[in-house]
Amino acid sequence: PYTPPRIQNAIPTPPEMDCATAMDPLWSPFASPVNPDFHNFSWMGPYNPGIGWGNMFEGSMPVYDDRGRIIGRFSSSQALASITESIARILSESSMFDNGFSSVFTPDSDSLGPFGSVIIAQTNLIVSGLAMLTTVRLTDQGLEASAPVHVAAPPGHNCPMCPPGLTACASNTCSVSALRALCPSGPLLTRQTPKGPEFTCIVELEGALEMASAAQRVKAAVGSFCPPDRHEFEFGSSLVDVTPFYAEEYGLPGLAPPGYWCQLTVIPRRNVYKSTDEAKDKVAIVVSVSVTGIALGVLLMLWALWLVRRAHAKLRRGRRRHEEGHVHEAISLIETLQHPMVLVPAELFVGFGELPMHDKLRDDQVPLITINDLQELKDLKRGQKRKLIFMSHQWLSQCAPDPSNEHYESMKSAVEQIAAGAGLEKFAVWCDYTSISQKHPKLQRLAIASLPMYAAYCDVFVAVAPTAVHHDHGCTMDLEDYCKRGFCRVEMLSKLCGSGSANSYVMQGTGGLLRPFPLESLSFFVFEGQFTIESDKELLVVPALGLYSLIIRQKDLPHMREIYDLVQKHKERFFPPDWTPTAAEESRAPGTAARFGHRVTRAATRSRFRSKGGTSNSPRELFGTRLVELLEEYVGDIVARKLERRSRARPADEG
Repeated sequence: PYTPPRIQNAIPTPPEMDCATAMDPLWSPFASPVNPDFHNFSWMGPYNPGIGWGNMFEGSMPVYDDRGRIIGRFSSSQALASITESIARILSESSMFDNGFSSVFTPDSDSLGPFGSVIIAQTNLIVSGLAMLTTVRLTDQGLEASAPVHVAAPPGHNCPMCPPGLTACASNTCSVSALRALCPSGPLLTRQTPKGPEFTCIVELEGALEMASAAQRVKAAVGSFCPPDRHEFEFGSSLVDVTPFYAEEYGLPGLAPPGYWCQLTVIPRRNVYKSTDEAKDKVAIVVSVSVTGIALGVLLMLWALWLVRRAHAKLRRGRRRHEEGHVHEAISLIETLQHPMVLVPAELFVGFGELPMHDKLRDDQVPLITINDLQELKDLKRGQKRKLIFMSHQWLSQCAPDPSNEHYESMKSAVEQIAAGAGLEKFAVWCDYTSISQKHPKLQRLAIASLPMYAAYCDVFVAVAPTAVHHDHGCTMDLEDYCKRGFCRVEMLSKLCGSGSANSYVMQGTGGLLRPFPLESLSFFVFEGQFTIESDKELLVVPALGLYSLIIRQKDLPHMREIYDLVQKHKERFFPPDWTPTAAEESRAPGTAARFGHRVTRAATRSRFRSKGGTSNSPRELFGTRLVELLEEYVGDIVARKLERRSRARPADEG
């Protein structure tokens, strides 16, 4: 296994930093903007100071006194060499990556300098070791290595930070030794940079050419070494995957513009398509030998066709297992809570003065009511300890749900009207911003999966839709706009599937009265609704299947029959097979966006996209052609077995 250099022995005492170096996180083009959401934190890097530690990555934030004045900065720097070991270990754990390689690098952006993408880590161990003293970049000419001219070995150290095999310094610096090992025959050129002069050359080692070639073919296909969205390619005998990394998706501050890094992975095509290629090889053999005997040719062709059919059958079985997984997940969705249902006691909710973030309520130890499973939820309702009020609304800003308190005042008025006579202590409120973490994307996705159960089990449903102006877009938002939103439609559909239309209200003003929700103005075609991020439709595939399974099971109930008949009449509108990204969706800047009152990362759905074509704006699969039919078969079997058990139990009871 690969053992990275022990960089702690390279230079026992790092050199002192001058003012310009210490303040680089604020001044450098490699620095991210200060982030007010993280106490004005800023990233800086990757950069290679040339002291044998390789590429470094630094985080910095201000230090304040008790009056809020900045009196200094605290910075921490980390060597990125450990990423190489992690990638190598991950690739070694699966035979799919045999003889493959991977690298992580920055985009080829003007903001990062004019010399191409900086390699952060890679699985070519020779190049990776030598990169401890050099900066390696992807350029149009190939894999380029460079090092500052002025970096010399520390006195008395005899180049201790040089990689294994470089026992002494050639020329006047350790960096030159590393460059000579990377480029044994090519010329060392000199160029001026903002940091001073540096040597540069094109890497000639085995493996470097393959990586540079793959990256150059990616750039020829999509215009960049590091595109903002994931792409997969088949180049000759190699499969190439390039995937962007966004720090925000992991709850971290954003990276320096353009805000992401990329990982390029290349594996032999045979690792994935071995069985199919073998089948094609057998067909080629049939063609070559058929002239020697028809009988032998027929036998070989049958054998080859059998291999092809076996490979295709394997693919179909994999597809079937994938679809069955969605069906089982959908059934589980209506039988369990994927995420606890967090409620705010009504007497606390009306006293907040504004909509507080769930994470702040939790940190301040506000006494929230947490329901961990459906049995707890049923017990809470059965004992009539609290009736549940579900608040459904649209956000009035990308970053905050209710910047001017318009929705909160309407919610407060609605709660007070509902609780009049019974008392606030008899009610609890569910609202997205107060009940779901806004800082944990994975918890948000689990909560969205549990959304149908939250709405289905509520006692009172309130659509909060006063006429208001969106703070970012300037558009007017009211009940008509509410009824067009995809997430609002699925919330109301969930309520109808749970307890019918009873106790469903709309609140259209802070001083107005609750009135029954006008169901005739709402379409239940969820996927024809509007979505701020169109790819959010994929988040609703499994919840929609779960709701449909509930509709099938309870289709004979009065409040469910009409919905069941509507689904059967317009099944393709309820369950569209696919969707096609618009030009606006494709051009949207990567990162996070407010969706359904939560900040859910784009990667949450990017990994689930299944393209039917070769381009990024090809149709993406939603329900496909078999998924709904498979769910109907599965639920039908469940209902049939349930009826059979009842029929068997009835004679025994009568006896």
